[in-house]
Amino acid sequence: MSFSQWIKTPGVDRCYLVEFQARQAGELVTVRRSTHPYRTGPLDVPAFTPYLDTILSVGSWGRELTELFTGYSTTAKTSIELYLDDELLALIESANVGGLPVTIRCGDAGWPLADFGLVVSATADALVATSFDTAQLTLRDSAELLRRQLQNTLISVGPNLGKPVPICLGRCFNISPVLINEATKTYQVHDGAIQAITAVRENGVAIPFTANVAAGTFSLTNNAKGRVTADVDGAKVSDVWLQTAAQMITYLVGRFGIAEPAGLSALPAYQLGLYVSAEKQLATVLDDISASVGAAWYYSRTGQLQWLFFNGPTEPVATLHADDIEDNTLWPRRRIAPAKTVKLGYRRNWTPQADGLAGSVRETTPALATTYEQEESAYTAPNAGVTGNFPDAADVTASTLIVTLADATTEANRRAAWSAVPRTVFEFSAFAAPFNLDLGQTVTIEYPRYFSEGGHAVITRLRDDLLTDTCVLEVVR
Repeated sequence: MSFSQWIKTPGVDRCYLVEFQARQAGELVTVRRSTHPYRTGPLDVPAFTPYLDTILSVGSWGRELTELFTGYSTTAKTSIELYLDDELLALIESANVGGLPVTIRCGDAGWPLADFGLVVSATADALVATSFDTAQLTLRDSAELLRRQLQNTLISVGPNLGKPVPICLGRCFNISPVLINEATKTYQVHDGAIQAITAVRENGVAIPFTANVAAGTFSLTNNAKGRVTADVDGAKVSDVWLQTAAQMITYLVGRFGIAEPAGLSALPAYQLGLYVSAEKQLATVLDDISASVGAAWYYSRTGQLQWLFFNGPTEPVATLHADDIEDNTLWPRRRIAPAKTVKLGYRRNWTPQADGLAGSVRETTPALATTYEQEESAYTAPNAGVTGNFPDAADVTASTLIVTLADATTEANRRAAWSAVPRTVFEFSAFAAPFNLDLGQTVTIEYPRYFSEGGHAVITRLRDDLLTDTCVLEVVR
């Protein structure tokens, strides 16, 4: 029987193997513990290695998406209770485990190590004593590692010494460039090569400039006395102008040595524009990009950074019958009101100029002056007839990084279609489902109450209990 079949089998005795590292006196020490007496076989790597059966309990592993399926899911966390043996006692006193990898495997105690399935790949938080003879290892997924500054390269000269070098991706309107050399009147718009600088303005009036696209800079012909802004087509990598969410995400995580995540090919290829000239976390920027295209990102339980594009229920991956659901656990937690309109902001103005515009701009091009003053343009997709049927229908508003009206129209209409009817969020506890389902998947539910005729629902929250055959789910229908 394969692991994928075995993990779905109720009533089997599950052995969990936990492996984590600790740095002690400059050396990495590998610690192995288990819920059952276990020793690797002659063909395993490492061979003939014991896993001490001192695990007292293993907590649940939960993760969650927002009900709008955009942005970041919550960080998954759990803890492992251990008997405080001599090895752990020494580590608690002198070693560090924070930020180091942890793996949890599951299988039958009689199997070779190679047949065990990886069920959690995570990062350790801490190893602490919880009593005279017990200890706790806390761990989380790797998402917290992305909560670090996006830009660590700082400007080394000029009036903005010590500030982050700006990052410009896609097509950005009216950004504030960073002055890096007063003598040469040179401004920086990106940390590297760019596609183009299409306009430079002073107080809204076009002025002459010389672009250096290879360096991501431009120089003015004359000294500027007012506010300088620019329209920039941003980063160009290996002769490719980065414009879509997938391209931007790959570039940004690659700056931190993270391989291309899974699921990016499903994201809409809208043209986006992103400009970062101040301190900002990578995770926050990934949120902004993802939310702009109706996507969410999270770390899977096996440690894979991945993206989910939600466009309604997909082909169900499983059917959960009444026998698969614990009695009296399926109930509606809340109702999501429909939207009567969905308003999306697009073509963000990175330097709103409510004041300081040259008078000639307002006199000769009042429409352009209004564009400079507002934070973004907007498109509203209506849901005709919703208000009459649902008095509690809401007006939904969201700002995006989308550049064109055409893309904003497509995205707003797509969101409006999903939001045209009320949705219900259900919670229940299922048997024999641990490590078998994932966020964003569609399941068919057949249950006497609420789902008496069967129905599809999308998973927004999962909590796998590692020591029982149960999984708590939240789904939206």
